Order: sequence, then C-alpha cells, then structure tokens
Amino acid sequence: MQPLTSPADHDSIYRCLQSEDEAPTSPQEYTPLLPRYNRTRSRTWQPVFVCIMLMIFLLGAIIGIYLLIEEDKEWPVNIAFDMISRTGWSARSPKRALELLSVQPATHVVISHSNTESCGNFVECQKILLDMQDTYQNLPKNMSDLPFNFLFGNDGETYEGRGWSYAGEIDPAINNKSICLGVIGNFVESYPSPKQLKEVKAFIDESIRRRKLSATYNLIGRSFNGTPTNLFDVVSKWTHWHDD
Repeated sequence: MQPLTSPADHDSIYRCLQSEDEAPTSPQEYTPLLPRYNRTRSRTWQPVFVCIMLMIFLLGAIIGIYLLIEEDKEWPVNIAFDMISRTGWSARSPKRALELLSVQPATHVVISHSNTESCGNFVECQKILLDMQDTYQNLPKNMSDLPFNFLFGNDGETYEGRGWSYAGEIDPAINNKSICLGVIGNFVESYPSPKQLKEVKAFIDESIRRRKLSATYNLIGRSFNGTPTNLFDVVSKWTHWHDD
C-alpha cells in the first residue's frame, strides 16, 4: 500500500504552516488595524463641522432678512391719535432757531407734567399753552419756545410744541435724542386723567409708526422740582419705563 503523503509533501505542508504563523515583514503586506481606524475617524468629523457652520450662516442670513422686513413694516396703532398743530392753537414763533435732534429716530421719551392747571377743553388748553409760551420765552427763563415737543390736555388732544424734529429742553444730557412730553396739569396731589394717558400712548404709537421714535425707546420721567409726581406712579408701570 502506498503512503498517503511523501516526505516531500511533508516539507511542503510544514513550510505552508510556517508561513501562515509568521507575520509579514513588508509594510505593503501589513497595516496595523488601530491606526487605520483612527485615520478614518479623524476624517468623518470634517463634513459634520462644515454642515454646522453652513447651518449657522443660513440661520444668520434668515434672521437678518427678517429684521430688514420688520423694519419696513408700519408699527400697529391701536388707539386713535388726534393732534392740534401749532397753528391750530395760535402758537407764536420761536424766539431763536431751534436745535435739530442729532439722533433720529429718537431713542428716549422724557415725560413730565406742565406744572400748571389742567384743562378740559380746547379754550382752556389754548390759554394755558399761550401763557406757558409767554412764560418760557421771557425772563427769567428766556427760552426759545416751550420746552416740550408735545403736550397732552384733559380734552384727549395732543398739542404740538416743538414737534418731532427739534430737541426739547427738559434734560440737557439727552435732549438731543429725546422727544419731550408734557402732560398738562400738576400731579403732586392729583393724577393724570385716563384721556391724557390714552392720548400719550396713542402719540407714542404714532411716533413709532412715522419712524420718529425707536421701537426700543426708553421712557424717562422728569419733574420740575425733582420730586416724583403721581404721573410717574402711573407711567413707571409701562413697558419701556427706565429708572436712571
């Protein structure tokens, strides 16, 4: 009987088994598994990073476009606005040229009482305004005009003072960027009427709609004698009130 394998076959099988147990020495035949995995992983985060940056850029562009669209929209007016012009209440001309606002739209609303009697109709309000103008334009005050841009009577009307374009003379530190409002009356003991407060709100809405006042304005109170009045007790609860 012939043997199943010859000595030559034994040598061949031994060399084959030996070659399988030996690690290849050529760099082309052997590449460590761990470094290969790390290189693959280091490449995968780059597309993710690029996608995140693109998303941030697109989000910024969308927000910018939205703000531009909102800036062109008219501000909603929820309350009817009524104004009597300077001509309507027979105002005299300013004694000197008024200073233009250097910041437009204005960023502040300065509100104060007129420190006078109140008025409930046009005749009464007109008399108070003319008396005030006479007081402010003559000594000892010697101002160019009324210090207020607009005033508000108890008849529910807005009366034009210096208007939207010119600086008032209530707070020297911020006159150049403010609209100065005078609520006609003296509110040390009494309170402004609902008509007056409603008209002030209507005026602010109208000023924003006309782009004369920033929608992010600060509302600040001022008093002639430095003592807070009942007017401040009311308006200090409004959204834009700013304690300075």
